[in-house]
Amino acid sequence: TKYILDVCPFDSNHKGKDACIFQGRNGAIGFHCFHNSCSGNTWRELRLLYEPDAYEKKLYEQERKMYQNFNRDKQPVVEIVQKDGVPVFMTAEDILNKPKVEESFIKTGVEIIDRKLRGLKKGYVSVVSGLRGSAKSTWLTDLSCVAIDCGNNVGVYSGELTDKNYMKWMNLQLAGKTNVQPTSYEGYYKVPYDIQKKIAKWLSGKFYLYNNDYGNNFESIIKEFEKMIQQCKLDLLILDNLMSFNVATMSVDKYEAQKMFIWKLQEIAKKYDVHIMFVAHPRKAMGFLRLDDISGSADLSNAVDNAFIVHRNNDDFKRLTKAMFMWKDDNTIYQSTNVIEIAKDRDGGIQDEFIPLWYEKESKRLKNYPAENRIYHWDNDGFIPATDYEQEMFK
Repeated sequence: TKYILDVCPFDSNHKGKDACIFQGRNGAIGFHCFHNSCSGNTWRELRLLYEPDAYEKKLYEQERKMYQNFNRDKQPVVEIVQKDGVPVFMTAEDILNKPKVEESFIKTGVEIIDRKLRGLKKGYVSVVSGLRGSAKSTWLTDLSCVAIDCGNNVGVYSGELTDKNYMKWMNLQLAGKTNVQPTSYEGYYKVPYDIQKKIAKWLSGKFYLYNNDYGNNFESIIKEFEKMIQQCKLDLLILDNLMSFNVATMSVDKYEAQKMFIWKLQEIAKKYDVHIMFVAHPRKAMGFLRLDDISGSADLSNAVDNAFIVHRNNDDFKRLTKAMFMWKDDNTIYQSTNVIEIAKDRDGGIQDEFIPLWYEKESKRLKNYPAENRIYHWDNDGFIPATDYEQEMFK
């Protein structure tokens, strides 16, 4: 529908059929005047001409609702009560004389991470991000296998995989290339049942996967994990991924809920001395994926202690890294299939550290070098001497 105006609202000299208001089939409204001096005037400018606060009213209403909810849920301020012998403000001498807290780390199996970060520090929280198909979940399952083999107990929430599919993937990684069989489908392999039984027995008391039949409410699930941490002495908690959780019960505002999510993880990590890793998908990024591209609240990347970005070494990765870092075609990192980037390291300040890895389709493993063949301890019959690195890793 087109409404031809007798006079342009912005300039009375524009008369006749020079200006009109129109509405398309989809309901969208527009304004146009054929004179160059009015070329920047759209429906928005026309509406503001007659209704100056038209767009501010909508924003004000949104803010009013947000602050109403904030004030409704706001907790009273608790006054700090000083404990006997514990100062509210500490001097340098107070800090110097505090008992030293022992640090403990969980090995990841990625040599450079375990050497430069010493592994995953217990009491810390890490975020893992990466584009779809970059192998985020593959790495986390691989990491779980290494952590368990090093004597740690692991709890996992996998919001996107069924329990059967998760174990199918994990069995392949634990079994290794020499213990799997090809199927009639190209690129698909399986683990013989007798080996699956050995692996299941070996994992007993060391590995716990949340049953998705009990729902995806974050507050309910994290309470159950708290019980498991205490009862089963969990050392590592993996949450894959943030977007599969229902966090709406924490706040009506999405970003506020995500902030409360990360604070809760930090609280649990420190309280129980466990390391928590969670996956957060990135928002759409036009350039090379960076830490700031993680979707959601900025508190996610600010509050975590470590951040890792998993990249797939494809044409886009090569093109974008050449443009950003001026890498040459003969850069050895381009020989790998996947890359893990250390994007944040609270202790050592490491960032922009790119670690090449090689994906093995038969076992679904991400390896430090193509010939690597890690032997896990479920396979006592086929045990072979470990490398110097593995001997150190398994201590």
